[in-house]
Amino acid sequence: MTQLAIIVGSVYGGAADLAAQIQEKAQDKSIEVSIFDDATLQQVTDFTTEHWLVVTSTTGQGDLPPNIEGFYHQLNDTFPMLSDTKAAVLALGDSSYGETFCGAGTLMANLLDELGCQQLMPALHIDACEHFEAINGAREWIDDLLAQL
Repeated sequence: MTQLAIIVGSVYGGAADLAAQIQEKAQDKSIEVSIFDDATLQQVTDFTTEHWLVVTSTTGQGDLPPNIEGFYHQLNDTFPMLSDTKAAVLALGDSSYGETFCGAGTLMANLLDELGCQQLMPALHIDACEHFEAINGAREWIDDLLAQL
């Protein structure tokens, strides 16, 4: 069975809600999904190194939410080569923040690329100014992503 680890970075729950919606869609396609909130690298790799999806909001001036910060730093500090892992990033942000729009997603996407992850899909940036409900801006991208698993 195909497995998908969804690693969540969320401050107010928007990214966590979106991750739960993605989990439901994936399970409808017989994909085994586990959502990791406040994940450690060990927890995620114990579940799967096959497919990872990072769903994260951005806080402050392009910063990572506290519940994904530790995961990011573990990856960055241990620098495991993840050439067998296929990954995608879905970033939530507010374009009124200018250059730091979706900064957390950009940080995660760049690090996963440096670690050799194969890109499942180009990163998607969802603007809260355009989409009150993130799923409305991500539905087609999510469907395309799940079709590749």
